[in-house]
Amino acid sequence: MIYKTHMAFAVTPALIIESALDYINIYNELLLYLAVAIGSLLPDLDENGSKLSKSFPIFPIVYELLGIRHRGVTHYLLFSFVFVTLSFFILQINNADIYNNIIFYGLSYGYFMHLIGDMLTKGGINNFYYPLINCKGVILPKRFRFYTHSIEEFIFLYFLSTLVVLQIIYRLVSL
Repeated sequence: MIYKTHMAFAVTPALIIESALDYINIYNELLLYLAVAIGSLLPDLDENGSKLSKSFPIFPIVYELLGIRHRGVTHYLLFSFVFVTLSFFILQINNADIYNNIIFYGLSYGYFMHLIGDMLTKGGINNFYYPLINCKGVILPKRFRFYTHSIEEFIFLYFLSTLVVLQIIYRLVSL
């Protein structure tokens, strides 16, 4: 998936869920959406040409030196759980405030939505369940998945973007 689709795929459900709950103020809500959008880009820090790695070019260099390839360890389910669990415990030890918790949950949610998004592509995620089993992580049968940069992905992106715009309009009208 391209970065725009990853962000739209992560933010759309977050926007809809948060709207239904409607329990945080607008500033915390914006912080949440920003964290979700950034989290949805984190797994691709291992990709030299990704949007986030262009902003932080040291990451692809370090990953390359460590022999980490794209859709490698940063896309493994085990790595994701370890990363989120360690981050959660660090927050708890430090008695994190509401802002740190919003950022943590947003980044974590965005990260997992990125992985789900990659499982919608034709390539899926190789070794997703490593070290438990050695198989590709996919969600749908191959005929229902799409290639990155394909017309199907752009249709999906426009559909998600339309949902975001409609949800924002609904939120503004209901103020």
